[in-house]
Amino acid sequence: MKISIVTVCLNSEKTIRETVESVLKQSYNDIEYIIIDGSSSDSTVDIIKSYEEKFKNRGFEYKWISEPDKGIYDAMNKGIILSCGEIVGLINSDDQYHNINIINTISRTFKEKKVGAVYGNMLVRKSENCEKLIVGKVPEKINGLISHKMRINHPTFFVRKSIYLKLGVFDIRFKVIADKDFIIRMVKNKVEIIKINEIVAIMDVGGISGEVRSLGIIGRVIRENYRIAKNNNFTKIETIISIFVMTQIVFVRYIKYRFF
Repeated sequence: MKISIVTVCLNSEKTIRETVESVLKQSYNDIEYIIIDGSSSDSTVDIIKSYEEKFKNRGFEYKWISEPDKGIYDAMNKGIILSCGEIVGLINSDDQYHNINIINTISRTFKEKKVGAVYGNMLVRKSENCEKLIVGKVPEKINGLISHKMRINHPTFFVRKSIYLKLGVFDIRFKVIADKDFIIRMVKNKVEIIKINEIVAIMDVGGISGEVRSLGIIGRVIRENYRIAKNNNFTKIETIISIFVMTQIVFVRYIKYRFF
């Protein structure tokens, strides 16, 4: 079973080596690694090029492109479309896999359970001495009353390529939470999603929706949640509750970033 891993990046010279190394060191042998660079102006592309021989020697397929894109989800879509694996995983250029056997675990789970998607837990790292475990969660049913309780971070999320072909890739009209929209689509289409109780990835603080740096981001998150609610036929009460809860969540994140 070939597993494709996609990394998107832009001016990531300070962090991308750790990401690439965490893929290169995986014990699983049937990996395709795809890097989608958004036309970086620093040394990111030189770093990407420097790994071509290492991946060849390891026996992994290694592909990369560098060109402008329309945002992070557009870049992810390019990687998903380019992928040839039966399973597709996404990991950002400032994240890394938790251990060298995690892709082995993902492959074994797909083979044993015959499911559409697999996810796990994530370790968020602010510094060497400050880490927080994020426990993944997907409700069996989705509506506006519980949609905010979904907790899947895409570095821990692996999906069959056939699911993307059936449901479509990320909706690039959403700039911040297109992954939430996609997971809601999966649940509504009864795609079986299971969790492994393991730390899959380590994320350094700084994700676009995980760290709220401005009031403008708060406004965008709220607007996108409203559009997702409308797209998925949430009732008015469900929509109001969903927007209210998400406003609280992102405002708390903004306060933490701004003052702590």
